[in-house]
Amino acid sequence: MDNVNPLKILLLSSEVSPYVKTGGIADVVSELARALKKLGHDVRVALPRYRVIPTADLTRRVEAVPVQLDGFAETVSVLQGALDDVPVYFIENARLYDRDGIYMYPDDAERFLTFSRAALEMLPHLDWQPDIVHVNDWQTAIVPNWLKTLYANRPFYQNIASVYTIHNLAYFGTFGERVLEIAGLAQFGFIAHPGIPQQSNQGLNFMARGILFADAINTVSPTYAQEIQTPEFGEGLDPILRMRAARVRGIMNGLDYAQADPASDAALAQPFDVERLDARAANKRALRAAVGLAETGDPLFAMISRLTDVKGVDLVLQLIEPVLDGGGQLIVMGVGEEQYHTALKTLQEKYPQRVRFHPVFDERLRRQIVAGADILFMPSRIEPGGTTQLLAMHYGCVPIVHRVGGLADSVDDYDARAQTGTGFVFDSADLVSLYSAVVRALVTYLHPTDWRALQERGMRADFSWTHSAQEYVAMYEFARAENAKVLEREARLAREIERTARIMHELPARILELGDLVYNLWWSWNPDATALLERIDPARWQETGHNPIKLLRAVAPERLTALAGDADFLAQYDRVIATYKEYMRGEGTWFESTYPYASDHSIAYFSAEFGIHESLPIYSGGLGILSGDHVKEASDMDIPLIGIGFLYPQGYFRQELDAQGNQIAKYDKLDFSQAPALAAKDAQGNEIIVGVELPGRTVYAKVWLIQVGRVSLYLMDTDIERNAEHDRVLAARLYGGDHEIRIMQEIVLGIGGVRVLRALGLEPSAFHMNEGHSAFLTLELARELVAQGMTFDQAKLQVAAHSLFTTHTPVPAGNDAFAFDLMDKYFGAFYPQLGLTRDQFMALGADDNKFSMTVLGLQLSAQRNGVSALHGEVARKMWMHVFKTDEKDTPIGAITNGVHTATWLAAARHTYYAEILGKDWYARLDDPKLWEKFHNASNARLWEIQNERKRALVDFTRQVWTQQLRRVGADADALERAQRVLDPHALTLGFARRFATYKRATLFLHDPARLKKILDDAARPVQIVFAGKAHPADIPGQSFIRAVYQATLDH
Repeated sequence: MDNVNPLKILLLSSEVSPYVKTGGIADVVSELARALKKLGHDVRVALPRYRVIPTADLTRRVEAVPVQLDGFAETVSVLQGALDDVPVYFIENARLYDRDGIYMYPDDAERFLTFSRAALEMLPHLDWQPDIVHVNDWQTAIVPNWLKTLYANRPFYQNIASVYTIHNLAYFGTFGERVLEIAGLAQFGFIAHPGIPQQSNQGLNFMARGILFADAINTVSPTYAQEIQTPEFGEGLDPILRMRAARVRGIMNGLDYAQADPASDAALAQPFDVERLDARAANKRALRAAVGLAETGDPLFAMISRLTDVKGVDLVLQLIEPVLDGGGQLIVMGVGEEQYHTALKTLQEKYPQRVRFHPVFDERLRRQIVAGADILFMPSRIEPGGTTQLLAMHYGCVPIVHRVGGLADSVDDYDARAQTGTGFVFDSADLVSLYSAVVRALVTYLHPTDWRALQERGMRADFSWTHSAQEYVAMYEFARAENAKVLEREARLAREIERTARIMHELPARILELGDLVYNLWWSWNPDATALLERIDPARWQETGHNPIKLLRAVAPERLTALAGDADFLAQYDRVIATYKEYMRGEGTWFESTYPYASDHSIAYFSAEFGIHESLPIYSGGLGILSGDHVKEASDMDIPLIGIGFLYPQGYFRQELDAQGNQIAKYDKLDFSQAPALAAKDAQGNEIIVGVELPGRTVYAKVWLIQVGRVSLYLMDTDIERNAEHDRVLAARLYGGDHEIRIMQEIVLGIGGVRVLRALGLEPSAFHMNEGHSAFLTLELARELVAQGMTFDQAKLQVAAHSLFTTHTPVPAGNDAFAFDLMDKYFGAFYPQLGLTRDQFMALGADDNKFSMTVLGLQLSAQRNGVSALHGEVARKMWMHVFKTDEKDTPIGAITNGVHTATWLAAARHTYYAEILGKDWYARLDDPKLWEKFHNASNARLWEIQNERKRALVDFTRQVWTQQLRRVGADADALERAQRVLDPHALTLGFARRFATYKRATLFLHDPARLKKILDDAARPVQIVFAGKAHPADIPGQSFIRAVYQATLDH
């Protein structure tokens, strides 16, 4: 058959019929290959060349393919045969595959790793590049992982997409840590998922790798694809299957009608088809005669199965005797558990004319059974796909099946009234349900016309491979599209970053230094610099959210050329650039003059959020604003500070409100090509990526550099290809997820942050923890010292001597604490590295039966402070039990939070202060004499500036309120009124805070009558402006937003 878009497909399997078979997978792979070939695709198959496979008909295609595994190298040969017209490659290596058996060897992991790696390495030797590598079951499941890691940067392999078929989730191939090293993946660490039971994370799970890295995943039936995403059927892997649900589909196995056709099957005593169904009776007689059953007119039941509990053999044994006593007969073929062999032999002895047990598997006898038996038992508790029920229906044998997996998808329950269905389906794997199905079958059997119609419907059902193969082709195209998305996403980002760099380098020569300026957030607090950037294109400045990199990408080249010739603009440009260069030189700064001997003593400042500027939305509230101001002030004072945190690609969130005031969280991914972020590099010029061990795997973070004046911020990002999907989003959002996500974020922040500093070659003299989120850094510092030979007590003292801890709030939400079992999960392998017992380790943070990050920070720091005098008192009272002392002796001081003056001062005030205080006023903020000059300030001028700012607030509020009303579909009258909200002359109260309930935003609503009287006083008008977000998981906080929103509609 011609195909307009033929695909090149490589099928990898540990077994393929007719060469070697231990289960159904061998038939599936060979029959799928033939079907794909008939559809016009270039399909090829690869498997190991076991001893049982003769070489007489094989040709040697590649003499030697080197296969590198950790610690050793193997050389394999590639032989070629043919499955009809499908090329088949055999990987030959005598040491690994020339054995009596196929499986169950101690080195199975090494054997199938070698086969899988060899299958990839042989492709260039064959000069054949597949579009798809389709791997089957655990033995080859590592291939998708390799394609995304070891082979990701090899051009030959980059366009190869991967498909992984799970034939049975119960067999997933779990091995120890050494296998990870053999696979060459130790540098990438274990890959696991926080939702998977810890015991599943102790070794290398091949199947989990396939699920996590394949471009598309399928099982052998649609129902089974849904079942394995539940705890009942998921074998502990359901969390990652649910996570990747968009890539999971189910495709029924087919039947090869050329191999299985009752009209031409040489194994049958009498050929027949749906039009000659009467001829089938001869096969029933021949079967009975062949196996020694009495010839009667009673129904003949059959079961062809592995003899295990999963297959429901126990249910058949419990109900069969009444059936036999009523005249029925039973033939069973299969092998399995000894208890069932014994029970079936006993049953045969009790009913010698009615029961036959064949403890073998014979394909010829299998087809004779389904051609002669009337009813097939398949009461499986789990059945991923199943082919015996398909074969039975095609041969006129009616199945009784449990509604699971492929049985549910292939057998339609019989409806006597509608005369529909192809078998009998029961819903619960219990004796009563099965017995009911058997009774329905026997009653129908007594009505020959209905029974024949039931057989005919089953025989006419299309279970050919053609339809299934077409579904596989659709999945292959999906996988190719998914793989292309990854490649295109990376290529697009690289192109866009390159475009940004090109734009910066191609700026007109006269204004070329704008390209440097916009990559240092110093511009954000210098009013002259901000005014300069806005002047480039005022409209686009607003549209781009005051992002100068985005602005320069968007502005027309002609506009930039014109500015390069505009004398007024150039004069302003020269002033700004001169000021910027002078600032960056850092001569005569506060730190230089105050601590001239400490210039090489840097301070590492760790914070979960930094509020630098709106174009970098990695902050949520006061903590982030404080951190941002702290960094800016350190820059102004030239304090040798190094910031460590996260560059959350999705930030906190963008808030929208619906018509009722319900908050809607929107997440916009940061575009790195338009952000002031550059890849951080080490001394050798390599991009820095750090790894942090979590249970069962290592999480990696790329490090980005943000320049904030003279201070460098190093921010981590886990959204990189090296990580599995669930780890890529680990640091995607600020304060996202549950306690488990939170502990993982804080491990990466604290431990990973220290490793960032080490990768940079930095040795800070002090480590400042801004709140408890980063307190795990103290454990990493201690681990380093213990590894160097110190005891933990010695290391603890040294760590504390270099550590500072700031606590910000007494509110529980601001003091993270984790359950001890969660700490066991994430630090069970860590605290032995400190030389501590579990109890000793937990005592470092124990508080109220949890592990408190605040307690850890307090105990492993020599300097501790609250953020105001009053808060210091509260903190001492709150935490004195940690130090086992009274309140006055609790070693927690107080440093009152400040603000970064330049950030929060309006441009007009900057200008006016320069007039009255002197042009150097900003460099002398700590000089008391400076502020004496403020007595000369004009109250009128200050009031004029204040009113200008209020008018700007009113204009902005009207604009935002209009946008909100337009978004929710307000009418024209409401939009017109929005242009008149607020009075520029009224007393205006502001509430711009997080909508956490303890901040009491709705307190003003508690006395509505009094509120109305205040707001409606014409002689003394008052108005209130609210701004703020509630955490997406804070339902009470969101209800406060809703209440305030409704109040705005009422007032």
